[in-house]
Amino acid sequence: MDPLLCGVLLAEGSRQAPQSAPSSLNALPSGLEELIARLSRRAAWGGDGARATARLELAAGELSGAVVTVHTERREVRVEIDLPPDARASGLAERISERLAQRGFAVTEVLVS
Repeated sequence: MDPLLCGVLLAEGSRQAPQSAPSSLNALPSGLEELIARLSRRAAWGGDGARATARLELAAGELSGAVVTVHTERREVRVEIDLPPDARASGLAERISERLAQRGFAVTEVLVS
């Protein structure tokens, strides 16, 4: 199973990955493509089954305009967030690290700039 897809499914509230999950993000689960479209201005992702990267430019909320890049390799996750000039980063890296760790990911780094 693609590690990025697994992470996205877990972030959406699932505690376990589905048994018949698609092998790549080219076959997104029902509704996930719509969710990405609503939350982001731009989205791009790719991977090889062991490693994956996703880049999202957020379109809504107080972080609108932020660019979030997520790199995964198996259960290890590295997150980079480039905030727009008026956004606040107070506690953001810690919250992201905690939430990913609660879902069983080994967070190697969360950079907020």
